[in-house]
Amino acid sequence: MKLFWSLDLAEPKPHWRELEPWPGPARMLAAAGVCDGAFYLFSGVELTGDAAGKPVRRYFEGRVSFHPGQGWKRITDLRALPSLRHRRP
Repeated sequence: MKLFWSLDLAEPKPHWRELEPWPGPARMLAAAGVCDGAFYLFSGVELTGDAAGKPVRRYFEGRVSFHPGQGWKRITDLRALPSLRHRRP
């Protein structure tokens, strides 16, 4: 299932609205958070079956953010960023 919902509690009569789902496959066990009005979705797992029908987990490393009025945006893979080194004075 791949659904993304919003509830604005500041509205006089709050109600759930279905929004555009995130890019990529459906996932479970993902981490999520909100910062400065944007929603962030990290990692997660997809449960599928192998040729014998045994459960197989596929782990995701992707990161995306949702900004109201702008939609979804992929976030740079953290492994692609240069490492930061602290120097002693």
